[in-house]
Amino acid sequence: MGWPADEIDRECLLSPTDIVDIWDACEIVGTPYGPIVRLMMLTLTKEADVVGMAVKELVLDQRTNTSLWTIPSERSRTGSAMAVPLTPMATSIVLSALGRRTNEGLIFGNRKRRKLTGLSSRKALLDEWINVSRYLQPALDWKLGDIRRTFAVVMEVDQGFSRQEINLCLDLKLPSKSHGNSSVSDLGTRRQVLEAWGSLLESWLIAHSSLPEWRARRTDGA
Repeated sequence: MGWPADEIDRECLLSPTDIVDIWDACEIVGTPYGPIVRLMMLTLTKEADVVGMAVKELVLDQRTNTSLWTIPSERSRTGSAMAVPLTPMATSIVLSALGRRTNEGLIFGNRKRRKLTGLSSRKALLDEWINVSRYLQPALDWKLGDIRRTFAVVMEVDQGFSRQEINLCLDLKLPSKSHGNSSVSDLGTRRQVLEAWGSLLESWLIAHSSLPEWRARRTDGA
């Protein structure tokens, strides 16, 4: 079952400035948790998916924008392997993590070559920096799942994508009568939706981010 966009109170969703505040705070928190959350924001996958990302799951090609991350069936919510197209921004994050990794298997593994732990404390630190940056604004009370929820509603209601297309990106089961074994079609759909979401996120960053790279683009009229 997908997100019932027509039943969600839009005031409970993350706003564009909320999304940007989270993105900017990831820069302060740094590796490995900052890149993990940014990758979640770009791929709409869950924390456990990104933390468990392994080198063998990736096919990276920054030149042709055909980078692909395949989440194996044992980690997928539908029980089937899921191919996730990586946009240039997502590919850049993965390549940067690969350059620093100390674990031969996991992209974000710790120094003892094990899966990253202490995630709740890392999320708490991220929240601290988010709310420091907001200064006199109300504190942001959010959960990681709010990113996926916001994506679902924005892309359906504002961007016009179908619930089936959105559910494909969220690794949610689809009605059998409307789906079937169309993995090539699924990949193309995911790429189209994720590229549209990435463009939307980038426009928010240009408009609202305080980071130099995005502030410069805003000044240049990008």
